[in-house]
Amino acid sequence: MIKSMTGFAEGRKEIESGILGASIRSVNHRYLDLQIRLPSSFIALEQGLRSLLQERLTRGRVELLVTIQFTQLPEVEVELNEKMIRALGSALERSRDHGLEIKEITVSDLMRVPNALVIKEASSKGDAIKDETLLAAITDLVSETLENLDGMRKQEGEYLYGDLNNRHNSIEMLLRQIDDGARESSKVFEERLRERSAEFAEAMGADPMLLVQEIIRVTLRSDISEELSRLRAHLAHWQVLVDSSDACGRRLDFLLQEMNREANTIGAKIEGVKVKQHVIDMKAEIERLREQVQNIE
Repeated sequence: MIKSMTGFAEGRKEIESGILGASIRSVNHRYLDLQIRLPSSFIALEQGLRSLLQERLTRGRVELLVTIQFTQLPEVEVELNEKMIRALGSALERSRDHGLEIKEITVSDLMRVPNALVIKEASSKGDAIKDETLLAAITDLVSETLENLDGMRKQEGEYLYGDLNNRHNSIEMLLRQIDDGARESSKVFEERLRERSAEFAEAMGADPMLLVQEIIRVTLRSDISEELSRLRAHLAHWQVLVDSSDACGRRLDFLLQEMNREANTIGAKIEGVKVKQHVIDMKAEIERLREQVQNIE
């Protein structure tokens, strides 16, 4: 099945403490390149989410963004660094003993002193990353969003399949025209060469058999039957790949490189303006296929 590498999907999920959000965007890329952005409290989830994406995707630059909007403010605890405060108070008292006028310390003053006051979520609530229900909700949401992305990529892949199939059929038709044209051109070329060779042999007194052997050698050198056979085999392999359930984008790209190589060889060997035009048209179709394959997973 053909899948596109481009797509976008997003999802939301309400939980007790807020609203989770997930969005996945994918674009063309030669390999699988994953970019995952999570709130800092969910960073321990990254490896698990990365594995989840790798199970479902094989190519493309994929960006996953997970967000959470808390609707309930967490309870907080304020910890006082008593040892530091006592030391600070003692230092202030000694300063007063030396005649310095020092005002009483306020809470605002303490908040400006590093590590004097520590404000954090109450231990009864626990860190978000330790909440198994929340972690499961995030994983489920990403999995659902990934499913929607996969559906979009499959849908676009169906359109790509139709276009690829049409161009595949065009190349098959051009191959038949090239084969027929090459046979006709070869007969005309061989007949003309025989006539000219006979005239040359009669004028120069050369051995006719040697000239015939040279004609055969030249004719074989311009034979394209092997290239045509390999191209037909590549087209058959192409159909197997696009009808397979496996990701086939990279293999199709390699196959098109081989097809283009055979087309170039045919173009170098073939004679005749009309047949050469068919070769040019075939190379153009192969190039359009290569452009489309860049979008396939």
